[in-house]
Amino acid sequence: MRQRRDARRTPSPVHLLLCGAIFTLPAGCQPTGPDTPFEIYLDKLGTVLSVASPAHKTTGLPPLPRADDLQLEVSPGYDEGIDILDLGGCAVKSTIVRRNSSLGQHAKPSQRLLLELEYLRLAPPCISHLRDRNDAALAQTLEQAWQLGQQQLPALIFNATLGSDEYRAFWLTAPVPGAYPRVDPDVAVSALHTINHHVRRWLEGNYQAQHRDFELLLSEVAGGDGGALLQALSRQGDWLATADRMLARQLAPDPLCAARKRDTVAAGLLVDAHRYFNAELQPGIAAMTRRCRERLSGITDLETLLTSALPRRYRSWRDDRNQRFAKLVHAPLQHLQQLRRARQSCTAN
Repeated sequence: MRQRRDARRTPSPVHLLLCGAIFTLPAGCQPTGPDTPFEIYLDKLGTVLSVASPAHKTTGLPPLPRADDLQLEVSPGYDEGIDILDLGGCAVKSTIVRRNSSLGQHAKPSQRLLLELEYLRLAPPCISHLRDRNDAALAQTLEQAWQLGQQQLPALIFNATLGSDEYRAFWLTAPVPGAYPRVDPDVAVSALHTINHHVRRWLEGNYQAQHRDFELLLSEVAGGDGGALLQALSRQGDWLATADRMLARQLAPDPLCAARKRDTVAAGLLVDAHRYFNAELQPGIAAMTRRCRERLSGITDLETLLTSALPRRYRSWRDDRNQRFAKLVHAPLQHLQQLRRARQSCTAN
């Protein structure tokens, strides 16, 4: 149960965040909710402004559309009419067999991508082999399939990553029971950047891929806390918006201390509130912003690599996400500007 504490005994916001709901509660953490420093701060503002805190509004985040709604359509990369017996001596033969099997045709997006990468890697030697034995027609068929695979590679990568169930799970504010378990945040961040490294290679023509390793990386991304952190940043923004409304009510149309040229009591209380903000809130705000930027960078880098393949619904969600993030990052500075104006109104000569 949330407990109210005197400001001088309130743990630092970094400690509070580590003990908050978005992380596992370790032994020894104080039973204080992550909202407590903001509640104390609003009490301080309410005292100096002689107003009660307004109703706290909670802003929700728009969820990423379902993976099924984001999947891009891709054409089969192989000619199903190829006679496998004509591909003797070609390693790509087994890839084509698996791709055209019932299991391959219903494979999950990551497996379809991996099969396509395998084909892109193994088809060129087979095409050369067929031409050497004067089988130009079959060589042409394989080459056309290879070119199609190259053209569709960004879409296949999107389906297996940004548009997948795993990346959607990364943006969930809480894990779905029985789905992907949470992993250490550093593990998820590392997985994001490792996948981006592989994607750059693939787009540059290096089609080497380890099936097991890629699936493991996707599961580590799915266990990340991107959505939980963005929700926590949004909740932080909601508290600051409440504080802004309290100050705005007193600063317009007349400054707080306009009736008296100098109000030392009000000025002192505002200084105390400002100091509390800097000491108890600002470090946690900075840490939260840094964590969110770290998570977001692994996503935005991949979005840049796949710009041409991003579907309209995903682009719309991405733009909304980025706008909200920019607004939330600016919120602390905006609040401090209001707080400074309130202080100046009480200290003017």
